[in-house]
Amino acid sequence: MGLLVLAVPLAALGMPTAVAVRRHDDPVARSMALRRVGLGIIWVFAAMVGVFMAGEALDNPGGWEAVGMIAGWSVPLAVVAFFAWVRPRLALRVFGTAAAVLVVANAMTLVSVHSVQVLEHTSDPARDIAGVIFMAALGVAGYKVPEWASRLVMVTFVLNLSVSLFTASAGGVISLILISSPPLASAAYYLAAERVLMRNMDQAETTKVSVAA
Repeated sequence: MGLLVLAVPLAALGMPTAVAVRRHDDPVARSMALRRVGLGIIWVFAAMVGVFMAGEALDNPGGWEAVGMIAGWSVPLAVVAFFAWVRPRLALRVFGTAAAVLVVANAMTLVSVHSVQVLEHTSDPARDIAGVIFMAALGVAGYKVPEWASRLVMVTFVLNLSVSLFTASAGGVISLILISSPPLASAAYYLAAERVLMRNMDQAETTKVSVAA
């Protein structure tokens, strides 16, 4: 299932990318199209992970307990995503703090802080769900504030991957890469969209200077 979570969103990038780049001659429209592709990746990613986790819960334990488990992650995801949409800059400050705490906690396992290691081994499912919520919310914020959100995604991933190479099993490292790949792809689209706008601004400035001269 992990490969499916990664492969399907990334395999679907070709057509939206071609449409986004070739359909729009106007740089602003092209930038917006790229940002929409990035946001679409996040929503597909979150939906696929959500369906997988809901299926697992309905299979075991099932019943009302499963409903409670599904609500336990879907409600926080909806709330955090809404917060990231309506207050993206404030959300990025909160997410930046959360990312720093996560990186520090992972680094503490590197130096064998016992209490952190015990917490890590006893809260793997909750940590994974929190990671999905965090990455999805960053992707939502990135639609509004692409440059800073994308950089935060990439820095968080690189730092955690660096620590995980020393502290996690090979399966744990692969899991981190799989879960992080769609948000990283989304961040790449946001940065590309920002680059299109910056290039357009530079060209406009150059034209303005030439006319003035």
